[in-house]
Amino acid sequence: HNRNVKVCHHKDGNIYVLDYPFENGLGNLPFEDKVDCILGYIEAKCKGKKLFSSLKEWIEDGLGYGIAKHFMKPYNRKIWNCALNLISMDLVNNRIDPGAMRMVIESCLGKTTVGREYQARFLYPKEGIGELTRVLAKEILDKIRLNCKVEALRYNNKKWRIYYNEKKNYEEVDIIVSTIPLVELIKILKPAFLKKPRYSFYYNDTLFFIIGLKNGKSFGRFEKCHWVFFAQNEIFYRITFMNNFSSKF
Repeated sequence: HNRNVKVCHHKDGNIYVLDYPFENGLGNLPFEDKVDCILGYIEAKCKGKKLFSSLKEWIEDGLGYGIAKHFMKPYNRKIWNCALNLISMDLVNNRIDPGAMRMVIESCLGKTTVGREYQARFLYPKEGIGELTRVLAKEILDKIRLNCKVEALRYNNKKWRIYYNEKKNYEEVDIIVSTIPLVELIKILKPAFLKKPRYSFYYNDTLFFIIGLKNGKSFGRFEKCHWVFFAQNEIFYRITFMNNFSSKF
């Protein structure tokens, strides 16, 4: 696929559709917001600051007050459920790479530019993302346990025991890779060294809703998108259009 991703921005009852990433879609903003973003970006780059202590500082001092105000701060507050000064630069490094100043200025003046080219093309299984799991599982089906809640983890003699089925059964392994939420893992491990209660950790619960449209209905200007980002006062932050990932859907 050639990535087709947009950012939805609304102001004074009007909806503006921007190219993704946000800084590559500045040309489609309303005039006042566009000026905020481009002036703020140029000011930030002219300062030349290269070391930032947090995500908040990088957004404000690295991208400028306009991009911070109109997208990056509200969007990141929405998805991380945490003060942005508490998020380290590890979230940014090697993950978020804004374009050069020339590209951002050209985008603001209306030229179509491609941001984050390394992710501008992607592969997707025709049968859906679950096909990856099905293929990987083929040779190890006898070792997969489904519908089993992990109830305890014990480490002894360089082995881990994973207890399930009301702790009546267990599997013994050398290494565990946990992909469950950290707060859930803490419940199971109950580590003595952890002084803070698990409730002091920040986290978000993410809810997924599947929406089907009647024949003849569409999402208008977003109809052909792969996904769209929403940074303002919507109760959601993203809509993904699965029908555009595969003709099977």
